[in-house]
Order: sequence, then structure tokens, then C-alpha cells
Amino acid sequence: KNSNHVAVGYKKVGDSTIIYCGLGDIPSSVLRQICDMSKIHLYSRNDDNIVNNNDKIINVYHRTKRDARIYLQDNRPLLDLLTGKEYVPTNMELLIPYNGQRTNLLLRK
Repeated sequence: KNSNHVAVGYKKVGDSTIIYCGLGDIPSSVLRQICDMSKIHLYSRNDDNIVNNNDKIINVYHRTKRDARIYLQDNRPLLDLLTGKEYVPTNMELLIPYNGQRTNLLLRK
């Protein structure tokens, strides 16, 4: 009987960690745990927002009509190229209020 529960395990092999999964559809909470184990920086820790980035730009897409909380690697100010608003992170964390606009295109200053 399929319980629809994710079967995940991991094993240390030398300096590497091998992760096994019994299902193809892995919940985001499990993927976040894998990223944490792998020391991968996550910009968002919820399912409400999609965050894409490169060295200069952070794109935040509001999947729901909620504020976005993103976690940064520094406190550099960010300029929203779509609204002209400047954001200044505190403790490498930034709250972007949902204002009816689904996308924020943030330029690192």
C-alpha cells in the first residue's frame, strides 16, 4: 500500500553524503533539510515565494498574497527596479511587503 509518505535516507561515504529517496515528488520541507545538510544558502524558507538570484539581481515572486521574508548573505541595500523602492536588510534578513505586485526585481547595491 502506498502511504504517500516520503522515504528518504542518507549515508556518509568518505567526504560525501549520498541521499536516497523512495518517491520522485519530494516535499519542499525535505528539500530544505537536504540543503541545510549540504550547507546551501536558502533565500526563502517557506512555500509562499520563489526566489531566483545571481551576483547582482534577486528576483522574488510572490506565489501567494503574503509578505516575503528572504534571508541574505550580507546587509547590502537592495533597489527594487520595478518600483524604485530601496530596501535595507537587518541581520541579513529582509521583509518585502506584498503590495499587489507579484514580482520584485532587486538590484544589489
